Amino acid sequence: NLKLDENSYQADGFLALSYAKNFFTARGLGSAGKASFSRIAAEHWLWSVGLDFTSKEYNINDVGFFRRPNDYGFVGTLTYKEDKPAAVVRNYRVRLFMHERMNFDGANLIREANLSSFLLFVNYWELNLNGGVDVGKYDDRETRGNGLYARPTAFKLNIGFETDERKDFVGSLSLHTAWDTKRKFEWGPIVGIDVKPASWMEYSVSAGYNRVRNQEAWITNEQLDTGTASIFADRSTDEFNIMVRSTVTFTRDLTLQFYGQLFLAKGSFTNTRRLIGASALVPHPTSLLFDFNEQALNTNLVLRWEYVPGSTLYVVWSHARRGASSNAFAPFADNLAEAFRNPPAHVVLLKVSYWWNV
Repeated sequence: NLKLDENSYQADGFLALSYAKNFFTARGLGSAGKASFSRIAAEHWLWSVGLDFTSKEYNINDVGFFRRPNDYGFVGTLTYKEDKPAAVVRNYRVRLFMHERMNFDGANLIREANLSSFLLFVNYWELNLNGGVDVGKYDDRETRGNGLYARPTAFKLNIGFETDERKDFVGSLSLHTAWDTKRKFEWGPIVGIDVKPASWMEYSVSAGYNRVRNQEAWITNEQLDTGTASIFADRSTDEFNIMVRSTVTFTRDLTLQFYGQLFLAKGSFTNTRRLIGASALVPHPTSLLFDFNEQALNTNLVLRWEYVPGSTLYVVWSHARRGASSNAFAPFADNLAEAFRNPPAHVVLLKVSYWWNV
């Protein structure tokens, strides 16, 4: 990472190599890399350009997590910002993001453009607006290893605001929508509240709902006389998510943190069809049922005590409940009650670290 011209420009990148071989899979030597150049300081205009790649053989999952190999791409951004306060807006920025990505088999995966904006008003309320389009041609993972799937063009829009985060009560609201050139339509709100009744207490609650209708999606691969066939259907889902977080700081060395999440999701599939090539779909009736209805409730309570400087003790209580069925049309109230009726799993963990100064 190099900074140039009094920290106005930045050049950074990496080159990584991997060698992985085991009894089941011999990947051999793989590589990955990135190089970017950016203007990071200026009165108004900022920009960045970058290239990156990962070879088919790149494999580091024994020492960490890596999302996918076999791709390369270009990312570019152009930002205009204004930091001088005006009568209504204290500062703002507008950013254009461009992304092109291919795999090493020659398939275009992403061809995306996004325009986003951020405004901070004089009362320190924030407003975010962004929208984008992706005209990428193919998805090389949707069929789960059974060839390419020709993606529809996808669009998205988001708007969100947040009140003054310096206050003891902070509220936020965001709305999003997305659709594609087939029949998919998606929308949903997210509402959040942060409360700080005292300088050593903070509580936050956020709730979100997401509704998707008629999204063309893979459901299974079937063995036919002509070979393996990828079966698709129109998927409609409803998701509800609520998260609760709290932090109580008794002293600088002793804190208590809580995290809780309730997640409900149900989905149904209609109009099953078989993929031929990368884009042709023909009717393919099936008697199999892929509808789902899932509930998950997870909580964690963490006590942290730094008993001497640099040495910390953690006591963690984790509580989880999970359940599932194929009834995609159950009422919301029944799903909510079922989430608390599912059998619980409890885990208690103790971690102690000691800083040995040598």
